[in-house]
Amino acid sequence: MVKCLGALSNGRGTRPWVAPEYIEVDENGYLVVDDTVLDKNPSHKIELVRKQYSGNTHSVVRGIGVVNCIYVNSKTGKFWVIDYRIYAPEQDGKTKLDHVEDILRNCFIRNSPLKEY
Repeated sequence: MVKCLGALSNGRGTRPWVAPEYIEVDENGYLVVDDTVLDKNPSHKIELVRKQYSGNTHSVVRGIGVVNCIYVNSKTGKFWVIDYRIYAPEQDGKTKLDHVEDILRNCFIRNSPLKEY
């Protein structure tokens, strides 16, 4: 088991990698980056809620977009949240791919055992 700095982000990428996390690194482990929409259809006053397409409902919903990254140990099947970002293009001007680039850059630049593989 390797002590690694895990993820805690304020959604804008200014404070990722601040919570300690123990990751069981495997040479065949892999990163998974995905985006999801947290459905907030009934809400009309929560910040960051916007109309966006949801693959779960196959329709446009009011929700909060999240880009997340997990590390999966292929031998044990265990996984750890590495980083996540709130998708709010009106606030930070970033696309989902910009967030993915930032997440991957942090994975391999920060003090991370993931960069060893």
